[in-house]
Amino acid sequence: AVGQGPLGPLKVMMLAVLAAGSKSPTHLSVALERYAPALRALIAACPDAEGAARALVSLAAEFYAPLPQKVLMVVDRLLALRLVGAAGVVQWACASAIPTTLSSPVAASSGWELLHHALGRQLAARAEGLEKASLVASQAGGARRRADVAGSRAERARQQLVEWLRQAGRTG
Repeated sequence: AVGQGPLGPLKVMMLAVLAAGSKSPTHLSVALERYAPALRALIAACPDAEGAARALVSLAAEFYAPLPQKVLMVVDRLLALRLVGAAGVVQWACASAIPTTLSSPVAASSGWELLHHALGRQLAARAEGLEKASLVASQAGGARRRADVAGSRAERARQQLVEWLRQAGRTG
């Protein structure tokens, strides 16, 4: 049964979230976002995090089997909320989605589409991370240059003060 085993509570929660969000795409998005912390806690409690990711993707694919675009939308939200990673989607696709549907090109295309989307999202996230790191590094370099300029100015001011005090001591 769905609630059995180490992934049982996670599966029950995910099915409840999918059912709660089945009214419309907005309901689905809101339900996933609202219950993401609970799902995240259940994933953390699982002994096999990769198995948990595969289970989430598999449940979404089964729940919305007649609606491949909804499956893609759920997987997209799961990736965006970092509840699953691209590796989980790849493992699910290679283990179950693609091999079981090879006799039906239409059904197989859904697995390939999910796989393509997950990898594309992962690459975009990596590029965004590299861009942010580059921006932080350039900002740090700019701050370092400003600190160096301020340090140079402070040193010149100190030298001028010392010189002024020397001259004041000679004349006074």
